[in-house]
Amino acid sequence: MFSSFVLVIMTLSALQIESHSMPQKSLTRRALLATTAILPFATTTATADSNPPTINLLENNNDYNALLAGKRTIEQLLDNWTDLTVSCLYADVPRDLLEQKNKEQLLVQASTFALFDKSASVTSCKESNSKVRQYLGIYKESGSALVGIEKKFKRLKEEFVSDDDEERWFDLVDEFNVRLSKISTLTYQSTILSQTTVGYDVNGDSKIDGEFTSNQDLNSAKVETQASLTTLMQIIELLNKVLV
Repeated sequence: MFSSFVLVIMTLSALQIESHSMPQKSLTRRALLATTAILPFATTTATADSNPPTINLLENNNDYNALLAGKRTIEQLLDNWTDLTVSCLYADVPRDLLEQKNKEQLLVQASTFALFDKSASVTSCKESNSKVRQYLGIYKESGSALVGIEKKFKRLKEEFVSDDDEERWFDLVDEFNVRLSKISTLTYQSTILSQTTVGYDVNGDSKIDGEFTSNQDLNSAKVETQASLTTLMQIIELLNKVLV
């Protein structure tokens, strides 16, 4: 913007020098035409400079938008945790049939139907870790915005993080990666334990009825997921400093 106004001043100075050999009317018209042609350029430049390119680069950056999408993904996982981690799809034999006194009746049903008649079974609910691992990108083929987040962090740091914020950036990124690693371990450990029935779908709506005791590792994974969301929001906030 400054250089454009300098150009205007230099043009007018040159025209003033020519005034010694030109009529005043001609000078006035020529000066007017010259400044009219230059000023739009100066105005355009000033408008462009008022919107720093760094802002546009961040808002249109794929890695930055992936972080925003990842934040929404974690929020959705936490908001629907029970629905996503408890599956009520298993037909079980009622416990009373499994008692010794009903053994003969149980054998009759098994021989007659091969599989138990649904009318003589209940729908049990079991916990699963698969949705947690899918949402958080632990399954690399899941398509989650969080897949490959380490590389996204690296590229964003190189392009948008100032030297003053570098230490804070590394602390937050390390914290997020550690929490994600913990979640991966906890949900892997809960694979076998999560096959235990935790409740029943009495109403037939594919949802567990009543209170139930969740797997301890899965509970810990939820706590770590909540903490990872907080950390990711702080990372995004740090990046947003270029928008201020």
